[in-house]
Amino acid sequence: MMQIVAWNVRGLNQAPKQFEVRSFISSQKLTFVALLETRVQERHAADVSHNVMPFWNWDFNYDTCDGGRIWIGYDPNALSVQTLLKSDQDIHVKVTSSEILIPFVLSWDFNVCRDCSEMRGGNTSFSLGMRRFNYFLSSTSLQDLAYSGPKLTWTNKRFGEECILMKLDRALVNDDWLSHYPNSKTLFLQPGISDHSPIVVALLGDLQHRGSPFRFLNHLVDHLMFLDKVEASWMRQIHGVPMFQVVQKLKAVKNAMKTLNRSRGHVFDLVSSLRNHLLSIQHHLQDNPHDPALHQQELELNRDLLVTLAQESDHFRIHARIRWSAEGDRCSRFFFQSMLAKRNSHCIMNLLREDGTLTESKDEVADVLVS
Repeated sequence: MMQIVAWNVRGLNQAPKQFEVRSFISSQKLTFVALLETRVQERHAADVSHNVMPFWNWDFNYDTCDGGRIWIGYDPNALSVQTLLKSDQDIHVKVTSSEILIPFVLSWDFNVCRDCSEMRGGNTSFSLGMRRFNYFLSSTSLQDLAYSGPKLTWTNKRFGEECILMKLDRALVNDDWLSHYPNSKTLFLQPGISDHSPIVVALLGDLQHRGSPFRFLNHLVDHLMFLDKVEASWMRQIHGVPMFQVVQKLKAVKNAMKTLNRSRGHVFDLVSSLRNHLLSIQHHLQDNPHDPALHQQELELNRDLLVTLAQESDHFRIHARIRWSAEGDRCSRFFFQSMLAKRNSHCIMNLLREDGTLTESKDEVADVLVS
C-alpha cells in the first residue's frame, strides 16, 4: 500500500523534531511526504532535509517564497517526481510509481474551515474566508477524500475556555483520483509534537522494499543486556578448526544483536512509551477539549518526549547513513462525481478498536464488526 503524507510540523530546526519526523516516516513506511511551515532558512535546508531522510530527494519553494514554507520529499528508489508548478502557497508535482500515474490530490493546511461544524471554541461564526474556500472547492470540483481519525485536526494548545479546535487540514481530490483510486482514504493521526495532525493518504497496491543487511548500531552497547548477550553467544561450544569457530561465534553474536536491536534498547522503549501515552491523551482531548487535567498531561508528556528524543538523537545519528524506508442528472458529470464520492465515503476503511488502535486491513475490519 502506497501512502502520501502532508504535515504542518510548525518548525523543523530542532534536532529532536527532525528525528521524530524521521521516525514517523519510517514507522508509516512512507515514500512521499510534504512538510509545511518548517521555518528553516534556505542555507540550512539541505542539511536539515538530509538529517530527516538522508537518501531521499527534496524540493522546496524558496525561489517563490522567502521562508520556503513547503518541502517535498520522496524516495527516488520507489517514485519518480516531476515538479510542474511552484508558488508561495503550493507545489504541484506529477508522481509516478510502478508506471502508474497518480491523479490530482491536494493535501494542505488550508487555515480555514468549510462550515461552523468544523470548529469548537472561539469564534464559530461563518466567515468570509469560509465562503471563499467553499467557492474555491465548487469551482475546482475538488472534494474531501473519505477519512478516519480526528475530525478536528488543529488545536491552539490552550486550556479551558481558551481552547480552540478546528479542521484546518484536509486532503482534496478530483474526479480522476476517485476514478483511479475509488478505495483510497485519508487517515488523520494525532498531532504528536505539532499542533496539526499528519495527513496520511493511502492507496491500494504494495511497493516492494528490499531488506537491508545487518549493521551494528552503537546504541546497543548502552543496553543493560548487551554484555550478557555477547558473552553468552561467544562462549558457545563450537567444534571445528579455529577459523570456523570464530566465524560461527560471530554469527551467533550477530543474531543476538539483531534480537537486541529489535527491542530498541531502554531509550527507545521510553520514547515509544511516551509517544504512545501522548497520542492517547490527545485522543481523549478530542472528546474532552476543556479538561485542564488532560491538557496538563499533554503539556508534560510533550516536554518529556522532546527531552527523551534529544537523548535518542545520538543513537540515531548512525542511521543517517542507512536507508530508512524502505500514494442531479443521471448522465451528467455532476452525477458521476457524486457517485464516486459517495462510493468512496461509504466504504469502511478503518475501525477504532476499544484499545485505541486502528485496523489496517479489510479482514481486521470484519473481525472487529463480528466480535
